[in-house]
Amino acid sequence: MQKPRRVVVTGMAWLTALGDDLGEVWEALVAGRSGLRPVPLDGRIRNYLAAPVAEIDAPPAERLTQMACGTMPRALQSAGRKGSDTGVRLVMGTSLGAHLDDQAARQSLSGWATSAARELGNGSAPVVISTACSSGSDAISVGAELIRSGDVKCCVCGGADILTDSKRLAHTALGTMSPTELAFPADIVRQGEIP
Repeated sequence: MQKPRRVVVTGMAWLTALGDDLGEVWEALVAGRSGLRPVPLDGRIRNYLAAPVAEIDAPPAERLTQMACGTMPRALQSAGRKGSDTGVRLVMGTSLGAHLDDQAARQSLSGWATSAARELGNGSAPVVISTACSSGSDAISVGAELIRSGDVKCCVCGGADILTDSKRLAHTALGTMSPTELAFPADIVRQGEIP
């Protein structure tokens, strides 16, 4: 007897400092372009360059929700799904999101994801991953495991984070922010390690 065939449908979307069109952003990356630009901050930090992805004038938690709501429908559409489809589970990662800078967000690290799920018409509680910089890729791993285990048939996985003053100040204090113009996190010449 043959095993039932598993059908895998993938979709993709992103919102980056270089834009949100998949083809255009990929071409920019291949060409070596960067979304880094000087972003002012009251206070002394090691590097004023940052890569803001969206100019949304709202409190931090709301910005995070708006970013997720702007990206997830495009990922679902490219996979031929809707957020309201039964069986679609959202698995969303963030480092600290708005937790450090937004008093309202301190009550729950997953409030932004719950708001995004509600706006998408998704009835299931989202799975929220918070493992610092690896949160987005960890969300993909968790989603794959949920599907493999048979708990769900479809997952939308990814990461969202926002640029906040507290994070920039914290990375300076920790020594994890590179003092040079560019970052090379996976390179032998990387800078910004804790001594």
